[in-house]
Amino acid sequence: MLSRAKDAYGQLLVDRQRGQPSQEIVERDDGFVLTPLAIRVCRDRGVRAARVVPVSAISRRLGGFDSILMLGNNVGPLGGPERAGRLLRRWHAMTSAHARIAGTTMNPYACVTSDHRRYHRFNRTRGRLGGQLRIRVRHRRLATPWFDYWLASPEELRRAVRGTGWRIPELLPENGVGYGVVMEKERRK
Repeated sequence: MLSRAKDAYGQLLVDRQRGQPSQEIVERDDGFVLTPLAIRVCRDRGVRAARVVPVSAISRRLGGFDSILMLGNNVGPLGGPERAGRLLRRWHAMTSAHARIAGTTMNPYACVTSDHRRYHRFNRTRGRLGGQLRIRVRHRRLATPWFDYWLASPEELRRAVRGTGWRIPELLPENGVGYGVVMEKERRK
């Protein structure tokens, strides 16, 4: 877990909650943002059982779930196809028989600026998909550690889901680049 002094994202949330001007800078370039101050904001707003849990540590110890929401471009913490496969298999084992995952992301190839194309080429030279990002959040003098974030095309996401026990029955277009995804458990034969 991040110390309070390194919790840029959490501090940003606290500043916004207090009505103070704030600016978020996301830089490209381990682990997920673990933000104790975001938990404080949740508790201040009445959530009783809030706690910091990295996406890679979600397990049966937390209990069972009927649904998993990954909204606000938050399919991204799946990190890439390999990590997505591991996480989805784990989540399959800890969710109910009729569980669903709903999330949003964006197709990185639908945005065709020269900067984006250059970043996609750079990624491919490193053996990564075009939409795999290495980013961190900065706020004032604070910065999170670098972490992997994945903007997956619909076809990349479908490939990553294969063999995990989940399937994608529908994609929901949002705008030119964004889309929603619904995953449900595959039916046993």
